[in-house]
Amino acid sequence: MLFDPDGSVRAVAAAALGHMLTGAVDQATRDLVVHDIDQLRRHDDDAFAQDSAEKAYQLVKGLPSQQVVTAPAAGAVYVELGRLTYASPQLDARLLQVAHRDMEAALSSAFATRWPGDDPPTLRDLAAAGVSGFVVDASFTQLDVTRAKGKTIISCAARTSISTFDGQAVGQPVGINTRVEPTTAGTAELAIWTSSCMDGMTKALMKHAVGAITAFAAVAQPQPVARSPSPSAAAARPVQPILHAVITDAALTHAPDDLRALRLALSDCDAESLALWMQFPVTVDGASVADATAAAAACHSGAIPTVDAGTLTTALAHLEVDAAGALRVPLGATAWRFAWRADQWWLTAVDTTR
Repeated sequence: MLFDPDGSVRAVAAAALGHMLTGAVDQATRDLVVHDIDQLRRHDDDAFAQDSAEKAYQLVKGLPSQQVVTAPAAGAVYVELGRLTYASPQLDARLLQVAHRDMEAALSSAFATRWPGDDPPTLRDLAAAGVSGFVVDASFTQLDVTRAKGKTIISCAARTSISTFDGQAVGQPVGINTRVEPTTAGTAELAIWTSSCMDGMTKALMKHAVGAITAFAAVAQPQPVARSPSPSAAAARPVQPILHAVITDAALTHAPDDLRALRLALSDCDAESLALWMQFPVTVDGASVADATAAAAACHSGAIPTVDAGTLTTALAHLEVDAAGALRVPLGATAWRFAWRADQWWLTAVDTTR
């Protein structure tokens, strides 16, 4: 209920948890609830809910915890997951909770996301520690289930904006749209497909955020920082051959999710989404597609074909890695090639095979 779209429900939930949480609750659950209440008091846009969460936090913050939070090392990047807003009435508390946790996990896998004490760091704290700081805000704008001509389509959309701690915008706000076409439409199955749509959207949203922050921090901090290049930075470089030995079993386990995400981006021909999954320039039957705008145009014209879910599922059973380390995927009358970069597969070429 801490993630319910109704502010009054969040307020009541926070108050109840503040009184119910005791040292008798297992450690993992206790730490998780304290963390969620802390996030609510910091970022909720409903004054009543925020005030209720603050009071609850004061009751629970002193409970024993196994978590020891230390300040990041000098040169590190600290990211605060800021305001999350929910514009769609179709979003229920469970979906929001899962999305929120997935976003936190994605950011914490790349950056420092915890700071000692009860409050986020100030600019002075960051400067004293030699750490750069960013805030990621997100808005879930759409979750629709439509039925037409015997087909069910689930559409999800969200926008994210990123800023430094002193308020400087990091690029423009970015919108992410994903779409799922369920092959089954029973009530239970529909819930699973809806979760899949939200999951794909959240992953794409955070992939953009991690890439944008990494690229910005690399410019802002001249000293070397060992982080993966952003999708936008990686996409600007020509594709280089990859040694076969680099392609591990772990890399191949990413292929199904990455290919499904690309299929969803192609279903909408959205330039911003395509940029997250294509390594430019992409070659289409020998012709060069220079950037995401050109890719969207090629998608709309059919030069880059869309792929239905069934065809992709069949193709995933026939993945090949060639001697150069490129992943080759047969999709209908075409063969798609992917390169492994920055922990994901990027589309590099589409060739007609018959």
